[in-house]
Amino acid sequence: MSEENTTPNSEQNLESNSPETASQDLTKDLEQMTLTAQRALADLTNFKQQVARERQVMGQMAQVKVLELFFPVIDNFNLAVSQTPENISSESWYKGIESIHRMLNKITVDMGLTAIPNDKLDSNLHEVISVIPGEKDVIIQTLEQGYLLGEKVIRPSKVVVGSGE
Repeated sequence: MSEENTTPNSEQNLESNSPETASQDLTKDLEQMTLTAQRALADLTNFKQQVARERQVMGQMAQVKVLELFFPVIDNFNLAVSQTPENISSESWYKGIESIHRMLNKITVDMGLTAIPNDKLDSNLHEVISVIPGEKDVIIQTLEQGYLLGEKVIRPSKVVVGSGE
């Protein structure tokens, strides 16, 4: 036997087979290559989608980090505005501070940050810091405002609730 016959390849098969068999072999090869190409294309599409999801998550994480840095500023502005004496609130310099406060609130809202409503106790949204005499599970005081980014809790509200006594 010659070496040519012991190592079959597609060229040798074409020479030794009939045109119909060769055509069938080529059709099978084409189908196999088509399936391989389709799988590779599907893998590429899945990879692109995964990268897009990861990029979105990383963007949200960065946004949360920036917002967390601003929480003390927001808290202090809210406290300053809420504790302003009446005789100062009509001063022009104070109106500038109020304007900055509104701009800061608008920026946070535009970024998707919303204040957690503190009208009804919800263990998913509130952290109970203290319990004092009062109507049971009713929020009596908010010590630190909590925030949501979309539907995700970024910081729970720290509250004082009634004990039911």
